[in-house]
Order: sequence, then structure tokens, then C-alpha cells
Amino acid sequence: MSPLVTDIVLESLAPSLVGLEQFSITGCPRVSHLGIWAVVSQNSTGLRALGLEGLSPKFNLAALTALCVESPALASLTSLTLSVHTEAWLTSVSALLAGAPLEIFQIYATSAFVQTTATEVFWRDLTTAHGARLTRFSVHRMLVSLPTIEDVCMRCPALTRLFVVVDPTALGLLAGCLSRARRLATVHVNCQYRGTDTWLAGRASSMLKVPEALTIVCHCPETITLFSCNARVWQVERQIRRNEDGELVAERFLAKYDSPDIPEQFLVVRT
Repeated sequence: MSPLVTDIVLESLAPSLVGLEQFSITGCPRVSHLGIWAVVSQNSTGLRALGLEGLSPKFNLAALTALCVESPALASLTSLTLSVHTEAWLTSVSALLAGAPLEIFQIYATSAFVQTTATEVFWRDLTTAHGARLTRFSVHRMLVSLPTIEDVCMRCPALTRLFVVVDPTALGLLAGCLSRARRLATVHVNCQYRGTDTWLAGRASSMLKVPEALTIVCHCPETITLFSCNARVWQVERQIRRNEDGELVAERFLAKYDSPDIPEQFLVVRT
């Protein structure tokens, strides 16, 4: 959290940021929609990426949206990363992105959302408006239903990265949804179950065993290279063997993630 960044600071910087292509602000509770608008409205080249995370629950996203839709400020926006406090924000998000050529969508709730009709409508409308271009669909702390996952996989032909939250009881049916995708390379599934008062992240060891993970991976398209569930990450490898007909086939198997870099999915969620 940084109380030092305020609307006044952003307004003073805005004239020097006219060529900005990426604008991300995180953990600045004193910033309102006016400070964001000051930067966005004075941009002359067109923002391509916007990140609004950890802002005040009182941040007026509806007011920012009203300003943006009346201007070409986000006409070049291809990437949005956003943390939302309430379900009511979703309506503003849809309007904010209406005229954007969106390719990357990342959203997470500051506290766990319960799946509702409103969230289902939001996912459907987002896919309808931007599905043809979306390469990344990333949702955290917001439960996503299997029909929505299947819809995203079917109607987003360019999708390569998928990050979703599912109920652990739905894991057995997830494979069928992912089989509808065409170009998936990375899939991260976060399992959550309802606790007494909050949503708790399920322990990966009890949620998904290697054979179960492999079953899901085998239903993914040939492009799959990385699969993870909660804190467990596997590389998808292939080995060539002959099948019963004597034909050479590539058989998938899961290997331990051996990259020295931290998997991207563990860098996505800010707490």
C-alpha cells in the first residue's frame, strides 16, 4: 500500500506521460477515478495495457467508465488487469471494455466471490464481445462454472492461457470442457471449497493426483505444455512409442516443473 500516490500526483505527472503504452497502478487507496482519468485522457498514443489493482473499495469505476466511453482513450487497449471489490463493478467492466480490442483479460476479487447469475452473464458477455481475440483468460478468487469454461474454450479460438477457479467436485468433468479449446498451452486450475465463513484454497495433494491430472491433460489440445492445480505444477512432456497397430504416436506424460523461474500463475494474484 502506498498513501503517497494521490490524484494530485497523477495529475501532475500526466502531461509527461502522453506516450505511455502501459499504465499499471497497484495498492494506492488514495487514488480516485479522477487521477486515473488524468493519465488516460492525456495519452496521445493509445494505452495498450491497463492495470487497476488494490484501489480503494470506494473507487468509482462507474464514473471512470462513463468518462472513457465518451472518448477514444481505450480504443487501443489489448490488456486489462483488474481487482474488483463487489459484483456491481462487473457491469462497469463490461462497458469499459466495449470498444477495446481486448486480447488479455485478468481479473480477481479482493475477497472470494460466490458464483451468481450476474457473474455468469458477465463471462458470457465478455466472451461474446472479445472471444475472437482473447489469448488469455485469467480469473482468481471468483468461481467459474464448467459451462462458462466450456463456452470460453469453444468461443475463444486464439486462447493459449487459461486460469480459472473451480469447485473441486467439478474436476472430474473439467477435461471435457478443455477438450473444446484449440490452442491452449498453459492451464492453471485453482480449487476452492466453501468454508464456514470464507472460501479456502484446497490442498493440491488432496484435490488432484497425477493420474487425474494426466487424464485432464490428455483431453487438452496438442499445444498444451504446462498444467497446474493450486500449488502443483507439471510440464507436459511427450514420448514416442508404437501403438498396437505399429504406428508411432506421441504419448503425453507429466514431469516435474524444472524451470528456475517461478511459474507465472504464482505471480498473478496480489494479496
